Amino acid sequence: GGGGPTGLPGGPAVFNPGGDDLEVYGVGADHSLQEAYYKNGAWHSNTTLGGSVTGTPSAVYDIASGNLEVYATGTDGTVQEDYWSPKSGAWAGWRQLLPAMAVVGSPAVVYNPGGKDLEVYARAKTSGNLVEDYWNSTGWHAGAPLKQAITSDPAAVYNPGGKDIEVYAAGTSATLVEQYWNAKGWHIGTPPKETMTGIPSAVYNPIGKDLEVYTAGTPGSAGAPLHEVYWNGNWHTSTNLPATLISGSPSAAYDNEGGTLEVYAKGGPASSGAGAPLVEVYWNGTDWHTSTNLPAWTAMGRPAPVYDNEGDTFEVYDIPPPASGATGSPLQEVWWDPNGWHGPQTVLTANLISP
Repeated sequence: GGGGPTGLPGGPAVFNPGGDDLEVYGVGADHSLQEAYYKNGAWHSNTTLGGSVTGTPSAVYDIASGNLEVYATGTDGTVQEDYWSPKSGAWAGWRQLLPAMAVVGSPAVVYNPGGKDLEVYARAKTSGNLVEDYWNSTGWHAGAPLKQAITSDPAAVYNPGGKDIEVYAAGTSATLVEQYWNAKGWHIGTPPKETMTGIPSAVYNPIGKDLEVYTAGTPGSAGAPLHEVYWNGNWHTSTNLPATLISGSPSAAYDNEGGTLEVYAKGGPASSGAGAPLVEVYWNGTDWHTSTNLPAWTAMGRPAPVYDNEGDTFEVYDIPPPASGATGSPLQEVWWDPNGWHGPQTVLTANLISP
């Protein structure tokens, strides 16, 4: 989901309080960044922001500057940034982060309300370690050497309970690893040694006031089991998560409208063809549930969920399998309001290779 006053992590979809609109981004088949935004009850789409990027973009609202910031890995292997300023009403144009970050995979970004800075994390190309650049009122800075070897894209989140920044990834032994920052500096965490594949999803749950991390376990022919670990002063492994087989990596977000913690993923691999149906499990404060009324929708990428403050709806974005002979797909959404689930509908017709 998006970034905002609670320090939510960045992602392909974000609510922008500065413009009071919902923004969603994807990478085109030509490696340009594409944008669609929802404002005043209508979608505005097919806006190209140019650039030459790859992977999954991460957008976040920067409270300190009021800017809407988007980060992605350039085709040259460095982390690139573009931002929209409410003061100018325009995009600034792409630039490489300085100090330069030569990385593998896609970056994670989070606004830190404690330090009032914007933090970007990625996996270093040469060492394979977690690396950081951060922005404050004096400019961009290289973070301290983190020396945590990782094998996946990182996931970063602000934990208002502990007032710290938490970063998770797959370690070299294919288990979940954690590094976190508090007033005393950086620390290596000790989450349960969950065997995992793909990229973790970390989220703060205001219902239980705990920090939750979701991963895909060891896959079989029918998919990988969805796993959860959570921190509420101590680490725990969830024992009551519904048995759910997924393909790819999960994505979790808190739904302000429904007051639920929601986890989305592609289901087990389709019996034929590309993609897989969307699946959801959610926690309503008392128990876990498996959604049985999602729209029929085949997804290709990693679902991007977000709460829309303007419309009081909960939205999930992804791309469907490309049409025969196509090099990419349109961006689509399904969404929930008090009347139930709706969609899918196309919000960006550009030829995309990732949301």
